[in-house]
Amino acid sequence: ILDDLLELLASGGVEVRREALGGGGGLCQVKDSKIFFVDSQSSFGEMASEAAKAVAEVSPAVVGINVISVERYRIRSRDPFWDLFFPL
Repeated sequence: ILDDLLELLASGGVEVRREALGGGGGLCQVKDSKIFFVDSQSSFGEMASEAAKAVAEVSPAVVGINVISVERYRIRSRDPFWDLFFPL
């Protein structure tokens, strides 16, 4: 799902960079550009959480359109991570 979130960011005009940051990452604004830093040293859950927050900030309409497909994925995966975003 992380790749899907990063794809949504890129489709919203955000440059996505993978860097070893030692803990951190997230969305930042540099002049007229938005850049999302994926910290390759963070856990998958931390990276996905930061990416989900960035997608919600950058592309709220895209988030609304894709909520149904994410919900279907959550049901199939039974991963407790998704309960943070889609409680039953």
